[in-house]
Amino acid sequence: MDIKQFLKTGVCALSLLTAGTIVTAYAAPDDATETTTATEETHYVWDLTDVYATSEDWDAAFDANMAQIEGIAAYRGTLGNSAAAMAAAMRYVSDTAKETIRLYSYASLARDEDQRDPASQERFGRALSLYQALIEATSWTDPKLLEIGEETVLSYLAEEPALEPFTFMIEDVLRQAPHTLDAEGEELLALSSLALSQANEIYSLYANASIEWPSLTLSDGTEVKLNQAGYSRYRSHPNREDRKAVFDTFWGAWNQYENGMGATLNSQVLSAIFQARARNFDSVLQRNMFDDALPEEIYTELVTQVNEALPVFHRYLELRGD
Repeated sequence: MDIKQFLKTGVCALSLLTAGTIVTAYAAPDDATETTTATEETHYVWDLTDVYATSEDWDAAFDANMAQIEGIAAYRGTLGNSAAAMAAAMRYVSDTAKETIRLYSYASLARDEDQRDPASQERFGRALSLYQALIEATSWTDPKLLEIGEETVLSYLAEEPALEPFTFMIEDVLRQAPHTLDAEGEELLALSSLALSQANEIYSLYANASIEWPSLTLSDGTEVKLNQAGYSRYRSHPNREDRKAVFDTFWGAWNQYENGMGATLNSQVLSAIFQARARNFDSVLQRNMFDDALPEEIYTELVTQVNEALPVFHRYLELRGD
């Protein structure tokens, strides 16, 4: 019941929950556009009413989901009783996690509209606390599956059709046995998960709330705002001088925060090292690749091939005049 992997990709579940219904068009005000041109542009923003009609509905769902999370404890002693009992526990946890992801996705996307908005920040903080509560409440599940034993667990899978949707999850828990701690160890790591994730949150606030992104006038007279989206769009501009100006201007804005961002990056590195060592991996690379059931060579060979091809790429740039 590898809830960690389920939550790792949780935000992606939003596309399943709301695919095709969540985007609506509106003419954005000047201070919300990434470009300022003579022609009014149409921009697309999230319409979250298909997830929760109002913020009050979100609040009610939050309270209900917290009660669901608290109910997970009732299944702690039942997982190995029978195949049916295991299926019931997994279905309850899965349904609970789905609602947690829905709540988190709404709060995250609402905050993305303006990360400086206190109400959105507060709601997102509550969503993070809900994620944390779910991780803590399910920290015992993987050790318990391993305690039951692979032979018994696989026999349950063969016996109980209701377990079929959880086959991959169960097999992955068994695969990760060498790097799974006992129940106390997993609970301790669960307690630390929110603290260890703060480097990413700090980066997000820098990038989306704190930095005053500069504007730049391109060679054709177009004035562009070089926020994250603007940089992604204009760094591939056909004009080389414009590309260079875009690069220098965007990263010049980041340079004003280099000390804080350096500390943030260091915090992220230390967090990754801690989690790798805590789970008995030889390196962060090994841990990240193992999570996806991939050999390290996929990454290292990619780096090797890119480095070996750099001379050809540099020659291409010279011939092109860049």
